[in-house]
Order: sequence, then structure tokens, then C-alpha cells
Amino acid sequence: MYQRILVAMDKSTKESEGAIIIAKNFLAPTGEGILLEVIPPGAPLTVSIFTVPAFQVEQENCANAMVNLGFLADRLNQVSGRWRVKVAVSNSVAEMSVDLAIREKVDLIAMYAHDGNDTARLAKLIEDSLAEKAPRPAFIEVRVIKARELATA
Repeated sequence: MYQRILVAMDKSTKESEGAIIIAKNFLAPTGEGILLEVIPPGAPLTVSIFTVPAFQVEQENCANAMVNLGFLADRLNQVSGRWRVKVAVSNSVAEMSVDLAIREKVDLIAMYAHDGNDTARLAKLIEDSLAEKAPRPAFIEVRVIKARELATA
């Protein structure tokens, strides 16, 4: 069991089930979990003759993500530990995950694999970035939860 985990969310339809499995199986009852969703930088949105600035698009996307993650965190708080949410704007999910993991001193970065190839690549990017950035002797495990683990849980 881990005392502090970071769950990198990816907007898949199964992500909440994956997060619940992670909560049940990996987070200590007194531990703390962080749900992270990384929003790509917004581009201006043009509708008819009106243009919505990029920062407003980002704010709207972040607000929507916070609401969705907030509902999930409420469900997770009933399963195990304490949960909170973070939403960040970045071009790199891996970099943002690593930066937050180091800052928050997490023991585990976990993610649900709805698409094995993309998730495996993301996990590798996170591991490589951790190797570069993490202060020594830091140890943060990176774990991918696969669909078959959901089926057996």
C-alpha cells in the first residue's frame, strides 16, 4: 500500500473505474490520492464573427475538468483514503505528471490503460523524465493498470 499516489487521468470512458481500482488496491486507508488531468493549451475559438481567446477556452476546459474530477474524488473518498484534484495546462502529460509527483512527494504514479500502446509510451516518458528530474535518492514507482486487472478486481 502507498501513502501518496498520483493518478494521471486521460479522459477515457473507463478512467473512473480504473481510478477506483487503483484506490482500492494501492492507496492505504490513511493515504492521500491526487487525480491529475492535463489540459492541452487552448487555441482561439472562432464562431461566426466572434473569436473566443485561447485563455478563455483553457479556463472553460479546466473548469469542466475540475467539476468532473471533483465528482470522481467524492466517490473515491468513500473507497479509500483522501482524494483531491489538480488540473493543469500543458503540452506534456508526462512532464506535468513528473513535476507534480516530485513537488507532492508521491510514492506512485498510476494510470489506467485503455489503449496499451499510448499508455505504455506515456509511462516510458514519465519514467525517463523522473530519471532526469527526481532528486536523489527519490523513488517513485510508475504503474499502468490494464483492463484485465479491472476484470479481476
